[in-house]
Amino acid sequence: MAEPSAAHEAPYEELAHTADLRLRVRGETREALFAHAAEGLYALMRWAPPADTPQQERTLILSAPDAETLLVDWLAELLYLSEAHGVRWSAFAVQRTSETALLATVRGAIGGRPERPVKAVTYHGLRVAPGPDGRWEATITFDV
Repeated sequence: MAEPSAAHEAPYEELAHTADLRLRVRGETREALFAHAAEGLYALMRWAPPADTPQQERTLILSAPDAETLLVDWLAELLYLSEAHGVRWSAFAVQRTSETALLATVRGAIGGRPERPVKAVTYHGLRVAPGPDGRWEATITFDV
């Protein structure tokens, strides 16, 4: 689901951090940013479910007071659902976002455990906004 930019940049990259995990995410649209943030989260966790496991699909509707809280809530909800149901989400169709709301459908495989579990999504240094090139950007820190 990654979209190449004109410079063929990856939509997300892990950044060095002394104690936690940190991810820089970019997207042509806010919807792409949110989808890439979720993809990056599961890539950081290194979670590979067993082959031929059952699939699960959910529709998520979220609201929050601002874009930063919405991004934290989105990723935190995915983490909660993963922990509660043992699902490694791998497909993120973010249909709509605004500054304060999100509608998405997620799909994933049941089973397995992450190699690097993430405990929480933090607000540390978080900002969701278009960058100088007009693409949406965020840097997200995860508590491990």
